[in-house]
Amino acid sequence: MIARSKISWTDFSGGDGNFVLRGRAAGDCEVSPGCANCYAGAILRRSGQTKEHTTFNETKLRRLSQTVFDPGDTPFRRGPGSRPLVFVCDMGDLFHDAVSDRGIKDALLVMAGRHDVDWQVLTKRADRLAGFGKTWGPWPDNIWVGVTCEDQERANLRIPLLLKVPAKVRFLSCEPLLGPITLPELTDVVDVSKMTLEQFRAARAGQIERTHLDWIIVGGESGPMRRPFNPDWARRIRDDCAPGDVPFFYKQGSSLRPGQDDELDGVQHKAFPSAKE
Repeated sequence: MIARSKISWTDFSGGDGNFVLRGRAAGDCEVSPGCANCYAGAILRRSGQTKEHTTFNETKLRRLSQTVFDPGDTPFRRGPGSRPLVFVCDMGDLFHDAVSDRGIKDALLVMAGRHDVDWQVLTKRADRLAGFGKTWGPWPDNIWVGVTCEDQERANLRIPLLLKVPAKVRFLSCEPLLGPITLPELTDVVDVSKMTLEQFRAARAGQIERTHLDWIIVGGESGPMRRPFNPDWARRIRDDCAPGDVPFFYKQGSSLRPGQDDELDGVQHKAFPSAKE
């Protein structure tokens, strides 16, 4: 089973989508400052029903491969006729050291086989993601990949690695946004006049590596321990997205509960990459 998600930038999460589940032990999954108030760790420590360390559940993955994602009475986030968005491992990290290479490959194969779904994979372990991006054959169009960038240091480290993955949609989750971020050039700028004939043909065939990002999510931290958030940080990213028409999704500012304070300068920004094939 997998439920309709309360996360505003996806349709389904949790349940069998958490075939990789972080452990309840403090420090099991944390790798950078954005992890300090990890909601997943807090939930699992309160429940006391999960293992101490990250686990990979083949049974959940097998059930997920057969799940029917029915919109029911609630339209999908991208509107009528769109494929469902499914965010996997929202309480874990597919590229965690505890997950074997075989486990990652099995998960990618399951997702690649479900052409009726757009899968969202988000990691803080961009180095391992990049390794799979270079070696795991043609990357399926229906597997979106993203990295978390909570500050400039993480953006500098993780974005270049993300861009090595030839995915159709490569996205950033700048949440919790803990400081200002200057993003790289968000659109491909190609001077055709300086191309050789071979380069031009390769470009026409889609064989030249794309160097841009396709979607940016921004959000402040929620909860009683939330850290300071300055809307100017979100405004800078919004403005960086505009020239290249990069979809910008503003999840929230700083609030007690997730999803509150979801307007930036009085406007909701809930853009997604295209729902078309």
